[in-house]
Amino acid sequence: MKRSLCALLIAALLTAPAVGLGVKKAAAGAPSIVDAPSGVKAHAGYSRKDPILAGALSWYVPGLGQMYSGSVLKGAAFFVIEETLLISTVLIFAEIKLDFTGSVGLGINIKSRSNPDRDDQRNALILGISLVAVHFVNIIDAVNTARRYNRTQGPYLSTGVKHDDGGNAASIAVNKPF
Repeated sequence: MKRSLCALLIAALLTAPAVGLGVKKAAAGAPSIVDAPSGVKAHAGYSRKDPILAGALSWYVPGLGQMYSGSVLKGAAFFVIEETLLISTVLIFAEIKLDFTGSVGLGINIKSRSNPDRDDQRNALILGISLVAVHFVNIIDAVNTARRYNRTQGPYLSTGVKHDDGGNAASIAVNKPF
């Protein structure tokens, strides 16, 4: 429960639009932003997604890298699939009993099975291997989702003029997605 709440909170923070990004206006009479060439956007706050960060997020919380890259539904699907496989694998070797004591008491008794049969061992092995395979597919997909997001942003031109006490400085940045 805590893991899923943490994942949703982090996803909400990472996918929220950045606030306060923009080009500062130049002083009166000073040069301002240069017109961008055709096919290139003049953009001050480029929101690229880091593929390595997306992979790391999906390593720790399944689907969080996809949510960071803007694919919230795909991230939620990976989270549900991996958690289902994990819980199914654990429940094969566990006996769960609900104990009702008194008018308000509810207890859960979880014990591990002493001698699971061969079918349970085989099913747990299949589910465990599936869990590892889905986890690695999740990480690779998070990296690819971030790269795909960056490719859709296109190149942009960012310019600025800074005025300070010591003199003037101008900057131009042209970024292309990798």
